[in-house]
Amino acid sequence: MQVLGDITRLNVGRVPNKAAIVMNGETLTDAELDIRINQLANGLLEHGVRPGDRVALLAMNCLDYAVVAYAVAKCGCVLVPVNFRFQHGELVYVINNSSPVMLFVGPEFAQLVSEATTGFKSNPAIVSMTDEAIDGGTTLAALRANGRETEPGIEVDPSSAAMIMYTSGTTGFPKGVLFSHAANLAVAQGLVIEGDMDRDDVVLISVPMFHNAGLNVLLLPCLMMGATSHIMGSGFDPVKIMAAVAEHRISLTLWVPTMLAMLVDHKAVGNYDLGSLRKIWYGSSPISRRVLDASMRLFDAGFYQFYGQTESGMNSVLRPEDHAQRSQFTGREMVNAELRIVDENGDDVADGGVGEVIIAQKPLGMIGYYGNEAATSEAIRDGWIYSGDLAR
Repeated sequence: MQVLGDITRLNVGRVPNKAAIVMNGETLTDAELDIRINQLANGLLEHGVRPGDRVALLAMNCLDYAVVAYAVAKCGCVLVPVNFRFQHGELVYVINNSSPVMLFVGPEFAQLVSEATTGFKSNPAIVSMTDEAIDGGTTLAALRANGRETEPGIEVDPSSAAMIMYTSGTTGFPKGVLFSHAANLAVAQGLVIEGDMDRDDVVLISVPMFHNAGLNVLLLPCLMMGATSHIMGSGFDPVKIMAAVAEHRISLTLWVPTMLAMLVDHKAVGNYDLGSLRKIWYGSSPISRRVLDASMRLFDAGFYQFYGQTESGMNSVLRPEDHAQRSQFTGREMVNAELRIVDENGDDVADGGVGEVIIAQKPLGMIGYYGNEAATSEAIRDGWIYSGDLAR
């Protein structure tokens, strides 16, 4: 398994008839998923898309999100997941910054994209993810219909870019983080090992798939292991979440502390059988002692706190056995990560001292910021990614 496209190809031989992804009563087995991916990948190539091209994707969580993402990977192209919360100006900025040759559009965003196209400089081909084309473009179904079910046969370099993930833009315009196939696979392998994921897990994806959390922290390792993913739509409705856990016997998921607080404080929490949930991954923000204690009382599960950044992948984990004494800590280095805590001169601080967390660029970190050498040079120095986070 060297590149992202290898995952579904290999699963056809390993777990062909196992449910790979499920949503709203529709199931794709691993074999069916790979066929759809191959059809779309070949359709993209016949449409003129070439290795190295950027392909953008603006959609809510759906089964076809996975199909598009891995078809793009099999073509050797670079996926650009677009934040579905973006408004007109933000969408135009990201499209102009990444210059995709194609933009896949979910039904909720047809009008937004139609209005924004006048501001696009790269003039990407617009692909509707429904049967109704947008402004004379084509559809995902039409591209798939023209594509063969066999492997596209594109040789992809593991060190080449697989995705551009845009940062939140809290300190200015969002920056596009270039991530390679090899780094994505390394992050997923670390998550599988440290998060105790196995092939029998039934995983709930209730976080956005445009974000690393949904696409690469949950879906990617789940597909890698041949487990089953149940994908939820937009929004976080505690009742729907608890019903899904009970109905589908979910064994593993990832939630942020705010989501855990919504669940433990909900008046209907006692109405659902949540006993199947054995592994809860969480992170992205500090968790209060109250919410963590209430969560541990509610769920008979192991809790795993992960720390990382878009630029550096996942880097540390607080495993279940560490929570009793160190619940307010960030955890230890992931199995394939290397971290240091340094002062303003780049020297390691003494035990007990406070300094900046820096992370070895390989194997988990970014290639750099797309089209932004100055920001890349600022963030990556001598093979280390400077996080801007302080730790003791």
